[in-house]
Amino acid sequence: MPREGQSGKACQVVAPMDMLVAFEPKAGQPQLGKRMASKVDATVADKLYQKLKEKGDRQAAYAMQVCRLVWTWGASHHRVTGVKENPFKGMGLSSTAAKGNRETSRAEYNLYRETARKLGFQSMATAAALCFECCQRVWDAFGFEDPDGNEHRGIEWAGYRPGEGISLVQSKTGNPVNLPLSIVVTVEDGKPETVSLYPELEEELARSRAVVSADPR
Repeated sequence: MPREGQSGKACQVVAPMDMLVAFEPKAGQPQLGKRMASKVDATVADKLYQKLKEKGDRQAAYAMQVCRLVWTWGASHHRVTGVKENPFKGMGLSSTAAKGNRETSRAEYNLYRETARKLGFQSMATAAALCFECCQRVWDAFGFEDPDGNEHRGIEWAGYRPGEGISLVQSKTGNPVNLPLSIVVTVEDGKPETVSLYPELEEELARSRAVVSADPR
């Protein structure tokens, strides 16, 4: 599904290294991406970690893992890179949850969508609905562009039929999945009645479509 302001493109997620490259260890100092890798020491690594923790422990830990991999490669080719030590090694960080994964509750899901809308990120609320209700992976909800410039999406607007169904593609298998959005049931007086199966999902899709339609581009 497209994000706000882009009716035909998938939402692009900022890569960890893009964020790290733009990081300023100290106001007025060169960004991390403009420093020589050999000049990045443990002090800078600790400052980077503490700053990123403001955005969340898991994001900070993941960023440190990325840095550790990059500097490990740099140290293994030290004659070219000048990197002799890895300042991100031995920080004692782990991205593995202590008690394993747990299911997201509907209350958490509703709170996330509400907060995303209040902050002006309708695309995030819609993505959460697609992941939660349709059991989609994040990259299926947002889409991504591969190194060859080809765009991949698991969900297209053309495959969405309001009140009827939505077509999905499971990226793991590549298999198409047609998810019905309503069913017809017989009520007490014997008359048929259409029941919506995923009202919250359709609410978010309608909001995103309205945002896209309102964009003049």
